[in-house]
Amino acid sequence: MEKDTRYQPLDKASISADQISRPSVSYWKDAWRRFCKDKLAVFGLVMILIVSLFAIFGPMFCPYAYDEADFFSIAQWPSKAHWFGTDALGRDLYVRVLYGARISLSIGVVAALVNMVIGVLYGGIAGYFGGKVDNVMMRIVDIIIALPSLLYTILLMMLMGSNVRSILIALCLSSWVGTARITRSQVVSLKHQEYALAAKLAGASNFQILLRHLLPNAMGPIIVSVMFLIPGAIFSEAFLSFLGIGIQKPMASWGSLANDAIGTLTSAPYQMFFPIAAISLTVIVIDPFQVYRPATRYLPPIDRTTQVYANAGVARSYAYDSAIVGTSVTENFRPSQMDSLLGGRFIKLCTSAGTAYNHALLMDLAFRTHDMRRIVYGLDVYSFIARLDQTGSDVPLYLYDDSLLNDVSYWLNRSVLATFLPRCLSAWGQKQDDSIRDSMYCWAGQDEYGPVALYTARFTAPENPLPADAYIRQAQANLDAHLLPYVAAHPETQFDIFFPPYSAAEWATMESKGTLESMLALRSLCYDALSGFANVTIYDFTTRADWVLDLNNYKDALHYGQWINDAITKCIARGENVVADRETLDAATAQLRAWANAQIEAGGWIF
Repeated sequence: MEKDTRYQPLDKASISADQISRPSVSYWKDAWRRFCKDKLAVFGLVMILIVSLFAIFGPMFCPYAYDEADFFSIAQWPSKAHWFGTDALGRDLYVRVLYGARISLSIGVVAALVNMVIGVLYGGIAGYFGGKVDNVMMRIVDIIIALPSLLYTILLMMLMGSNVRSILIALCLSSWVGTARITRSQVVSLKHQEYALAAKLAGASNFQILLRHLLPNAMGPIIVSVMFLIPGAIFSEAFLSFLGIGIQKPMASWGSLANDAIGTLTSAPYQMFFPIAAISLTVIVIDPFQVYRPATRYLPPIDRTTQVYANAGVARSYAYDSAIVGTSVTENFRPSQMDSLLGGRFIKLCTSAGTAYNHALLMDLAFRTHDMRRIVYGLDVYSFIARLDQTGSDVPLYLYDDSLLNDVSYWLNRSVLATFLPRCLSAWGQKQDDSIRDSMYCWAGQDEYGPVALYTARFTAPENPLPADAYIRQAQANLDAHLLPYVAAHPETQFDIFFPPYSAAEWATMESKGTLESMLALRSLCYDALSGFANVTIYDFTTRADWVLDLNNYKDALHYGQWINDAITKCIARGENVVADRETLDAATAQLRAWANAQIEAGGWIF
């Protein structure tokens, strides 16, 4: 049998001749090289290094110690001897700010490193093994995210004392979850690459593949996120110290210095200025809620949990000439569709469970900052039975005015410093696109729809129904204060005001509670007050039988699916369901009353 000479081992000379001249690069060196290509990450690292150098070497050129009290130099203003002035005990503020930077930076760096180790390993294991392991591990992450961090931070301070160790433990308990999520997503996308499969075929173990191949290739975005954990930890510590539960005397951090200065704020304001200047300027520059400018370099925190904060920035900073105003029944509108069908450029200015006052705040800000072409206003009758000064939630009113003086509540806000600022920093470099207009506050697709999800209660006749005029006085006051002035003052703006299509079950529920007639009377009051304006068109979708009698359109008796919002937009564009006169509204009122009474008599849903 002839020997096969096609596959023979090479001799040493051939191997040497074909040797690759390029030196090999380690995995971590390659990761560092990719990190250096990210300008934002490098900039963050350089800034941290500069501040660190000042903190380390700056006190060496100062003749004072951070805890040295000079009772002959108490509360002195900035001078050549004391560049930042002195505090109430005569201690030099310049050296205390630098020592405070040491504490703040140490906490930030250590917390970031610990979180990187935990987050990278945790997220890497979850992403690589997938399946049940991934599901269990990421549900744990979801639980940690759901827990209020301030609560267990305060509990730790009570158990372990207010010191650096307890602060670090508190910061490390939850902040690693963001890194874990980023690592998991990177590993999931990389584990099917050829080099990972080749390593597995070559006999490498799972942890070898993870540590030597996947994690190094995922380190670029991971290091970027870790770099921004540092300022997040600094701001968290600063706020805790500002509250008096962080770093304790005589040690100093930026937050504790600000806390010490509270007592002398009126007599020696310079003591407060220097420690909070860095914090405040950072908030102003990054501007997590877009109060001063639209976000261009990060994804802003715009969702239903941040709505009352985010609304002010959206209304002030975004480009638009038309707006959707209303409660949760307006949150599923798609501005892109309204642009196409109604013209203009729309934005959502909605407030879940909002009152007429909520809507007025947003309209007022919109009219002050934009030339408004059109407003589509969802007239939710429940919004007009609230007190004149009542809002649906705790609204930061200082963000809705034009004064900068009260914005200090934004610059030094706990949630802004400890939660939303780090959230923006972790999303740095992820630019938002125009789709944000459709997605903001939208809850479409998050719930089940239909009779099972909607309604299981029985309808019963009311025992002590409210009189028809029960809400008239309050509703009229809300109209006069929060809606009619804007309609009258802006005749150039078209107001498309519509009654939302609650399900017929909602009107039967009102009858069961004894509020039906009072709510129907409120509808009539609103129509009478608004119908006389030339720039107002009123639409009534409450008797659209194809919508309101089909419970498959609803997730509860009040809230309908996005397809109904889309249909409402089309109706407005076509001029359908317009209330032409009072007789048209009265006929709709009679229909609603008939549907409600029929369900009451039957004791349940009959349609």
